[in-house]
Amino acid sequence: SISCDIDGRPKHFYSIYRKMMAQSKGIDQIFDLTAIRVIVDSIKDCYAALGIVHTIYKPIPGRFKDYIAMPKPNMYQSLHTTVIGPQGKPFEIQIRTYEMHKVAEYGIAAHWKYKETGTSKEGPKDSKDSFEQNVVWIRDMLEWQKETSDAEEFMEAFKIDLFADEIFVFTPKGEVINLPQAATPIDFAYRIHTDIGNRTVGAKVNGNMVTLDYRLKTGEIVDIITSSKPKGPNIDWLNIATSNQAKTKIKAWFKKERREDNLQRGKELLEKEAKKQDRNFADIAKGEMLDKLIRRYHGNSIEDLYVVVGANQVLPSLIVSALKEAVEEGIKAKQNEDNLTSLKNAEKQIEASKKKAKEKQPKSFFGVRVTGMNNVQVRFAKCCNPLPGDSIVGYITNFRGISIHRKDCPNLLSLNIDDEHRMIDVEWENENKELYSARIQINAMDRPNLVTDVMMIVTDLKIPLNAIDAETKKDGSSVLHISLLIKDSNLLNEVMKRLRKIENVIEVFRI
Repeated sequence: SISCDIDGRPKHFYSIYRKMMAQSKGIDQIFDLTAIRVIVDSIKDCYAALGIVHTIYKPIPGRFKDYIAMPKPNMYQSLHTTVIGPQGKPFEIQIRTYEMHKVAEYGIAAHWKYKETGTSKEGPKDSKDSFEQNVVWIRDMLEWQKETSDAEEFMEAFKIDLFADEIFVFTPKGEVINLPQAATPIDFAYRIHTDIGNRTVGAKVNGNMVTLDYRLKTGEIVDIITSSKPKGPNIDWLNIATSNQAKTKIKAWFKKERREDNLQRGKELLEKEAKKQDRNFADIAKGEMLDKLIRRYHGNSIEDLYVVVGANQVLPSLIVSALKEAVEEGIKAKQNEDNLTSLKNAEKQIEASKKKAKEKQPKSFFGVRVTGMNNVQVRFAKCCNPLPGDSIVGYITNFRGISIHRKDCPNLLSLNIDDEHRMIDVEWENENKELYSARIQINAMDRPNLVTDVMMIVTDLKIPLNAIDAETKKDGSSVLHISLLIKDSNLLNEVMKRLRKIENVIEVFRI
């Protein structure tokens, strides 16, 4: 017999996902996959409807929330309960009045519509008291905004606090105060008033003394102990406080209270400490380490660091030692960098010298350099066919330039003493990539596939073959001559070594 409107909706997939991620819950821990909303005329009907719901369905313990008696800071009011449905699946039921529904749907502006008419479905109310109660959240936001000059910081903190999970605690007089989850007595003190927070020296919870970093729980009675002579907050409170509102007020105190005195005192303490450590503070107060220290102590500039030191929140010796060490490491790094640069420059000079010296050397021809001569005709003697790796010498001919011979060439050894003045020093070039002709004679007993086996050796070593001829004698022996293009004598020796291992081969030699 309660006049009401009832509607329902399934929770959106993305909404389920966000809730699972935000609260680190599994799908079986999400109880509002389906939600029913009951809208009634008055507050007493809300509680009557709740009684009927709990009569029909079994409620889940710990899943009931009364946001009518303890509204959210944005003035949201409703009864939330989760019950077990007919098929054994949990679902959520929200019960509220029409006025509460308008606030939930359209925000705080919905209140002015009711105040202009002066009545609602819940009947007439005291307009002044109701108005004060409804705009307390806006007043808190305005006060908070005044205490921070950084609009970005205000909006970020506003969003975080607006959507944070909440707890509800009581003042000694029974007033309900909502705070973010895991809030401390410091958050409570600043939620009551900025001056209370700044004069806080201790706290009692349910009549027992607690530390200022104690995590408050819903339903506890909190009593703040204050000092008659305010000394202001401690810098460590920024790490203890949970609400961004309290943190903003603490920062504001450090910016305003005693700032000039602490700034001057902090600067003097840091300069004095730097002298003790044989340093000038202005010389070491720079670089990335300075920026890290400023951020560590919640500042935006070096002046904020002076203030923290001047307020005895951090020892000047710690600041100076950290800066000094960073500067010394920077100097060492710079020296290492300079040494590395010098080394690289020296290497470049050496390379340039080598290049210059190489350019001055006589030009090579066919991989042979003639000592003391440029632009001279060079040819290899056919009688000995020298290869890189052979000891060589040059012979000045009458009309055909310089002929290159092996030093053990028979023709060269048979020269007259009068011709020795024609000998000239020559050498192979180190980076020679030329190929040279070389001839090999193979003596073997004839057999089928002998020539094929010889060809296989040459092919495996990937050596170009110029010519091959074979002759079989009456006594059953064979003589093979092969002409190859070889890069040096080492490769030629390897070819002959492998040819000697062929079946029926008697001897292999260079000709």
